[in-house]
Amino acid sequence: NSRVEDRDSTLHRRNIWAVQASMLVADCTYAAYLQERGIIFDAAIGHSLGELAAMVVAGVWDIGQAIEFVHHRSLAVADHAPSNSALLS
Repeated sequence: NSRVEDRDSTLHRRNIWAVQASMLVADCTYAAYLQERGIIFDAAIGHSLGELAAMVVAGVWDIGQAIEFVHHRSLAVADHAPSNSALLS
């Protein structure tokens, strides 16, 4: 049934978006917490979504730009990953 497949595809996209956006926000929130406690970063590095958080911490992007990138990234992942797949990094 194509309606079920469409619904599953939509849920798959939303799940990928929700997980990726949550990870980015958690990373940025933790960095802000550390900064509020007086920890000053000399550098910011990351892997995968952590690279985006590092860009926010370094002031290259604001959080809105990073979330917009995550939106487009999650759509690309959803378009190429089967709905019954899982990712691990």
